[in-house]
Amino acid sequence: MIPVGVPAAIAIAGGFAQQFLPSFLSHPVASQLFVVALLMVVNFSGSKSSSRLQTFIAIGIILLVACFVTGSDIDSSAFLPSTASTIEIPAITQAIAVMFWCFVGIEAFAHMGEEFKRPERDYPIAILVGCLLAGAVYYAFSVVVLEHHAFGTQALNTASVPFIAEQLYGAQAKWLISIVGFLACFATINLYAQSLSRMIWSLAREYRPDSAAARVSVKGVPTVATLIVGATLTISCVFGYWSGIDIDVFLTLANGIFVVIYLFAMWSAVRLLKGWRKNLAVLSLVLCIVVLFSIGLAMLYAIVMLGSLWILVGKLKYSK
Repeated sequence: MIPVGVPAAIAIAGGFAQQFLPSFLSHPVASQLFVVALLMVVNFSGSKSSSRLQTFIAIGIILLVACFVTGSDIDSSAFLPSTASTIEIPAITQAIAVMFWCFVGIEAFAHMGEEFKRPERDYPIAILVGCLLAGAVYYAFSVVVLEHHAFGTQALNTASVPFIAEQLYGAQAKWLISIVGFLACFATINLYAQSLSRMIWSLAREYRPDSAAARVSVKGVPTVATLIVGATLTISCVFGYWSGIDIDVFLTLANGIFVVIYLFAMWSAVRLLKGWRKNLAVLSLVLCIVVLFSIGLAMLYAIVMLGSLWILVGKLKYSK
């Protein structure tokens, strides 16, 4: 997921950052590398400082979307599902493959479990509240994007928020809105960077407890693991730009990884749970299979990565 998913989000954040960065950093690659550098600074500051930043950003996102909805003067009927005369299955499955990205994150919370004071109580609450807020925000903003036709090209796909802000409030608001939009993307990237570094650290602690990757700093930050994530993001961002591959392709590849993770999780739930919980797990498993077929050939990336990691972890296990 690191080489394709997070860099795609960094590309979107870089699109916002280009609106307020100085000219020598306004190039797409330079702005993305700026995001990676800022990401490393925040991660090395410790989880408490990072969590406070995440809270303020979340509040800013909700206020931003509320301003867009009220400023657009959208009729209430626009928020209701529309009926199409024809159903285009290929287009729907392609949209599902990309939209799945909007609702992933449970696995990121799992790696941050040690940060909760009472995981058995706080973890389910965080997941439920997060899903409800994310669903409401994404739905409302999707309506705004459709109303303003802020999609369809690579430029609009990565910088739709500044475009809409300029349409609603003029060029003078573009700079401020771009900062808020940048922070919104940064919040997601920051969570995943922390989660991935924690995952690398926990694997090193289990299989190589004496290695440098298994150690943490005085602030509780897994230094080596964080540097590994930062280096991987840097290489991936440069490759993503020079390859010319669209962002939605990277998102679909990343979604393949998420689907595999959730598929195994739901299959485990089907085997372990009973009663209505098992029925709910079966429904979730079916939904994962639907998304699996929606992604199509992009699932090959997930299968190759899963097989590679399976072999690698097996070698580490037996070489202990």
